[in-house]
Amino acid sequence: MKKKRKRPAKLCGANLVDGSGRTCGQPAGWGTGTGRGVCRKHGGNTRAHKVKAQREAAKEAVAVYGLPIEIDPADALLQEVWRTAGHIAFLAAEIQNTERANLALLRLYQSERVHMVRVCMAAIRAGIEERRVALAEHHGVMIAQVIRGILEEKGIADDADVPAMVRRHLTAIDGGKK
Repeated sequence: MKKKRKRPAKLCGANLVDGSGRTCGQPAGWGTGTGRGVCRKHGGNTRAHKVKAQREAAKEAVAVYGLPIEIDPADALLQEVWRTAGHIAFLAAEIQNTERANLALLRLYQSERVHMVRVCMAAIRAGIEERRVALAEHHGVMIAQVIRGILEEKGIADDADVPAMVRRHLTAIDGGKK
């Protein structure tokens, strides 16, 4: 029994010159080594075609894998905590909205929760929260120095009403939270 050949997903597609209106049925990039675009019989071996095929492959790789981003490891870890928390919230909502149990969704949800624990443990080991607190304290000291400098320049730094006034304005920035 003769096996049927499977048709390739993408074809050369170049118009045949016989006037029939048909297109080439060779696989995309056949004979070119690129696997893209027209076959070698229809210009696929030209330098321009090969450059275009390489450019397309690079664009696809960027779409799938992304470009490298320079990032501090602590920031990357913190972003992964936040991203995973978002995944978990999304999956929890999806599970609640399904009429009957979806085993694949439940497995993914459980897997994300395990991942969240691992990422949080790594963040704790790396001392990320302590770094965030220290950074916030440093920013607070810098803001206090700026305010003190402005008040001294105006000659009102030692006014008895200034501390309450500054506190009120700083509290207003944070939405009234203490």
